[in-house]
Amino acid sequence: MARPDFRAFDADNHYYEAEDAFTRHIDPSMAKRCMQWAEVGGKKRL
Repeated sequence: MARPDFRAFDADNHYYEAEDAFTRHIDPSMAKRCMQWAEVGGKKRL
């Protein structure tokens, strides 16, 4: 197998977007069906 000419920097789907990245453009009537942040063990989680 050939090696790529670039390095992977995040291959396990971590997200580092702004807190409203998944909700800022959604219709308000659908907001409760969207991904939401929750505080678990003192940390914000999706």
